[in-house]
This record gives sequence, C-alpha cells and structure tokens, in this order.
Amino acid sequence: MGRELCYDLPATTSVPARADLSIGTFCAVLPRRSVDNPRIKTIASNAKNARDKNKNAHDKKTGGCANWTGETDDDTCMDPLNKDALFMLAGSFSAMGTDAAQSARADGSSHNITVAPGSSIIRPSSIVQGDCLKVLARIPDDAIDLTVCSPPYDTLRSYHGDWSLDLPALGQALYRVTRIGGAAIVVIGDGTKNFAKSLTTARLTLDWCDTVGWRLFEQCLYHRDGNPGAWWSKRFRVDHKSILIFFKGNRPKTFDKTSLMVPSKHAGKSFAGTDRQTNGSLKPITPKIVNPAKCRGTVWHYAASNTEGNRIKKQHPATFPDKLALDLIHCFSQEGDVVLDPFAGSGTTCVMAALAGRQFIGIDVSDQYCEIARQRLRTEASIEMGASV
Repeated sequence: MGRELCYDLPATTSVPARADLSIGTFCAVLPRRSVDNPRIKTIASNAKNARDKNKNAHDKKTGGCANWTGETDDDTCMDPLNKDALFMLAGSFSAMGTDAAQSARADGSSHNITVAPGSSIIRPSSIVQGDCLKVLARIPDDAIDLTVCSPPYDTLRSYHGDWSLDLPALGQALYRVTRIGGAAIVVIGDGTKNFAKSLTTARLTLDWCDTVGWRLFEQCLYHRDGNPGAWWSKRFRVDHKSILIFFKGNRPKTFDKTSLMVPSKHAGKSFAGTDRQTNGSLKPITPKIVNPAKCRGTVWHYAASNTEGNRIKKQHPATFPDKLALDLIHCFSQEGDVVLDPFAGSGTTCVMAALAGRQFIGIDVSDQYCEIARQRLRTEASIEMGASV
C-alpha cells in the first residue's frame, strides 16, 4: 500500500486472459513479484489448491509413474480469473517487463490490453490528477467494486482546476468500470434558483437507471446535524443531502450492515400486537423479545465535517464526513476491494478505504486537491504517495 501503483505499459502489452491463464502458469509467474494485495493472494491460494488437486488426481490415475506438467483440462476447476484479477495482474506483469508478460501466456493464447503510447493503466492505490472521464477511460472494464463520490453539482462552490460536469457520461463510464454486483454511491443535493429546485438528483437517478442500466438500491438521506445553514426568510433551511445507492446486475454482491446498527429503543422488551396486511386485515404478531440493536433506517445523521477538526481536510471547500464514507465502504465492499472516487477532493473516500483495508483510486482535476488527498493519506493512513498522471 505504500508504493505507487500506476505502471506505464507499452503501446500493446499481452497479458493472460481469464480462460487462457492455466494454474501451472499462474503459480509459476505470480511469485516473481512480491504481492501484498489480499485478492491476488486469494487467487493464488485458490490456484495452488486446484493445482494440487489436479496433481493428486493425476497421480492416482497414473500411479505416479507419468510426468505431470500442470497443463491439464482439469485446470478449469479453478475459479476463473475475472477481469478484476486481470486488471491487477496486468500491472504485475508490466512491472516484470514485457518478456515476463509474454512468457505468462498459456497454450500460446493471450488477451491484449491496448493503451495509447505514453499512457498508462490506472491501478490501485493511486491518486490521479486529470479529468475524471478521461482517467476513467484508462481503467479496464469490471475493475471497480465500489464508487463513493460527491460531484460538484449545480455550481454551488468554486473549485480549482478547469473542470466541467457531465453526469450522464459519468454514469456510463462508472457502469463500464464497475464489476457485476458492484455499487456506485452518489452524495448529492439540489441547488435552488428563482425559488425552484434544480431537480439534479431526480434527473441523475432517472438517467442512470433508465438510460445507462444502473438499478437504484436505495435513496437515503444524509442529515447534517448541527448545521445552521442560511437564515432564509422565504425558504426552508436545507440540512440534508441525498445518498443515491446504485448497483449493477441482479443484486449487490456485498451488503454488510454490521457497522450500521443502532441501539433499539425498546431493547429487551416483549413486542406484540398486530400487523396490517395488504388487503387491510390485521394479523396478530407472535410475541418476541426486541433485540438490543437494529439496522438504522434511511435517514443517516452525521455531524458536519467541519466539526472534525481536520485542518488538512478543511483546505477543500466542500467535504463530507469521514464516518459517512466509512459506513458506506464497510457496508458495500469487502477487504481488498477497489474503491473509486472520481471527485476525490480532500481524499476522504480514499483515506477511509485505506483505513478499512480496501484499495482505492482517487481522481481529481486539481493538482492542489490531489496533493491534499496525498497528504491526508500520508498523515492518516501512513501511505506515501507519488504523483500519478
């Protein structure tokens, strides 16, 4: 985690495809580079176990008298190397050099990852300066497990850098790079002009779901406790933002609400009564003891981030609470997963991902904000970051 992980590749570098990389080749090539990524370790362990299983079956069949090369049809018993694994392995092969990548082919077949001369594939864990759509184009398909971001909507703040915002294009780009079951979570609000709301939240939701293909898991509300807001005389005080939780595929691959539990108001008491049915009738509820804790609802309360006392973080004009990002990361990802923030800003998503044992990719158009994120990673997560471009 403490080294720069953005490797420059030749214009065309051949690396093994999912079905092309056999167990024997994978096990032989992977140890050439020290790998501390939990997912690669899991893939390597599964590969070794499957290889041993194949060898035992071969020895049993031949009495141990025939040589075994490891390149058998039974190699398919290993879980296929998905694009996520290929994404990370591409950098490993690149670090070893093109010759090593070519030697990693199995049965003479390979999958070509082609990038423009002088460009690079973005790999975890990186903070990358640039336009988010251009940088996302350098991330392979199905490589991201979770996105947590808050876009600069409705020009409510002045930000550094030459930037523009295309939310429909962002939805398409995130959908491409997100693996099946992965989630994209957008913390967003609506500006007000001439007494009318912008409807940015509604437009984004409908476009991403109806046009791009995302599915909406839930729309939660982030209530900013202790936020006085402006003292408008003809408007309500705005003290919330929407947390739009989108997912790709049939269902989210990860949903762990352990960190979202809150104390039950009536813990330990016996609960009984009736439950209203669809047809309007009442059904008696079997008495049961109320659990000590329950999962929170769809309104999440956090103190405003300016109460955290983080001077480095406050150098950015628009931040959200560390705990908000951490709760989302714990709920919708697992250790070793890749977490993306295409509007990294002060680096909150990336720092929380690192502290939670996840990998991260942060993108921001501003050099100044990228440096703030890197500084926070150094001081809060003990990660030294070089500049990625």
